[in-house]
Amino acid sequence: MSKDCGCPACNPVNQRNFEYIAPRKLTLKERIHKQRIENLAASDRAFEYVKANEARYAEHRASILSEKKMAKTGLLDSINDIASDVVDNVIGAVKQLGNDFISSQQAMLAEHLANKGVI
Repeated sequence: MSKDCGCPACNPVNQRNFEYIAPRKLTLKERIHKQRIENLAASDRAFEYVKANEARYAEHRASILSEKKMAKTGLLDSINDIASDVVDNVIGAVKQLGNDFISSQQAMLAEHLANKGVI
């Protein structure tokens, strides 16, 4: 095997009388057929990629669903906590109002008993 040094003797393309014959253009049918074959090969490669990564997709899908479930339950828990706090505050306020009302009634009764003659 000889080394290509770029001189006309080594490379026939560089010779003066060398006639370069360009490859012929493909016909429309040949181009369409070539494109169909390339598309089929690309489709097969994509299908093989999906099949090879099916386990990874399932794992990712499960993690996303668990994150959504955690967020949903966390949201419900926080809503329940807020609601219970509000209910506790309302109950406390009602009890306080009731206690204030009872003590004011008792004070009025005690005052009335102290001033029996005055109505």
